[in-house]
Amino acid sequence: MVPGDGISRPKLLLAVAIGAVVVGGALLLTGESTSTGAIEQVPAGVDTVVRLDLTITSDRLRQFAAVANGAPLGASSNATAVFENGTGIDPGPAREVVVFSDNRTGNESAYGGLVLHTNAGTDAAVAGIQNTTNSSYRSTTYNGATVNAPANASNRYIGVLGEGQLVVGTQAAVRDTIDVSEGDADPVGGPLRRAYENTDNGTTRFATTASGRWVPASGGFLDTEAYRKLDTASGTYYIDGGNAGLTVRLGASSKANAQTVAQATRGATVIGQRTIENESVAAALESVNVTREGETVTVRYRQPLGAFQRTVRYLYGEP
Repeated sequence: MVPGDGISRPKLLLAVAIGAVVVGGALLLTGESTSTGAIEQVPAGVDTVVRLDLTITSDRLRQFAAVANGAPLGASSNATAVFENGTGIDPGPAREVVVFSDNRTGNESAYGGLVLHTNAGTDAAVAGIQNTTNSSYRSTTYNGATVNAPANASNRYIGVLGEGQLVVGTQAAVRDTIDVSEGDADPVGGPLRRAYENTDNGTTRFATTASGRWVPASGGFLDTEAYRKLDTASGTYYIDGGNAGLTVRLGASSKANAQTVAQATRGATVIGQRTIENESVAAALESVNVTREGETVTVRYRQPLGAFQRTVRYLYGEP
């Protein structure tokens, strides 16, 4: 799914509240850790960024499949084929992707995009993305950069930032990203950037300053009200050998609020162990570790890859 078509909020909520692997399952993109990469082209003013990195291991496609197969992708078991057919992006040559959005309007498709760095040729990458939109495109320019504008109402614009560097998203998001790339506007900064920079390297890194928008009205055994007072949420999903791990940092507005969040999270794991009918998922919750330091609550979870995937499938409602 490419921003502009709408990103599922429940899936992003699960990333904020429980694990970035769910965002990995929802967005299914890849990246590369550099200090001057795609994050530097994301416009200021956004409230959520998600970055996925599968170049940290030598076997990128196996790692990609390991992430993707943790979430339902339809009937096909070929995760890379499903992703390429759905987005037009080949995960093999793709080096780095950062997905960004501004959710303050309440409209999921109002402002959002992704910055893609790929080893594939620019023309091939553009053509691949166009082929998934069921739209014809016309070539225009903005601030000296080529922008492929859709002829229909898909709202999926494709801007060329440089060789092998694209931005895909709503018209405003594409133009803002071009301005940043050309040095005419500031990249993302402030609390969101600091929260992102405080995450560890891993397959998926994310940060948001709009945590409350991802919290559902009811979370079952999870006291969701406690999470509405968070200032930031950030985290990392990683694969280490045969294990998958998750670290989530929840930044509260005060120590008292952080204590409430920590208690709610610990309570949810205990209740989940007692009430979840899936025995393997209930047992997996024993591996959740919750700590608090000042105004920050850190949640850590590490399991063998198979157990981790089963837990994610359960969260998606899959058998």
